[in-house]
Amino acid sequence: MLRFQSYLPWGMMLCALVLVGCGFNANSSMVPVSGKILVDGVPLQNAEVHFFTDEQSSSAKTDEEGNYELIAGTLPGVNKVYVTKWGGDLSLFDPTEGLDAGQMAAAAAVRPVGRRARTNSKTPKQVLPAKYSDPVKTELRVSVPESGLEGADLQLTSK
Repeated sequence: MLRFQSYLPWGMMLCALVLVGCGFNANSSMVPVSGKILVDGVPLQNAEVHFFTDEQSSSAKTDEEGNYELIAGTLPGVNKVYVTKWGGDLSLFDPTEGLDAGQMAAAAAVRPVGRRARTNSKTPKQVLPAKYSDPVKTELRVSVPESGLEGADLQLTSK
């Protein structure tokens, strides 16, 4: 028992150093990014913006004026960007459940089947064109310098 107690402080210190070291190294190259998103010249409110590379992704939500700031920053270099904004009746979805863009798209794609099937105009749908909102089809790219980027503004069109 006495022998175990003498190793315990050293073991705890080693664990703490490993955890601190891993956390520091994982985020040391991330840089801050912020900007504004406009659609047809109008600020895009309550949208999600996602920056991603092959190694990581980061996201933010726009405010009433279309401004955003990436929560964890992003890696320097060219980042693909996609922006999602959902319209329709979102009351069916509980935000605490953490629905992501893919889950919302799947829910929007579900259509009733049968002769009397009708499309519900309240079904959530993506407001922005796929060239901005689809992570695979997005045409948006932002080159992020090693110092980070303020003013990473995106000028989108509704068509």
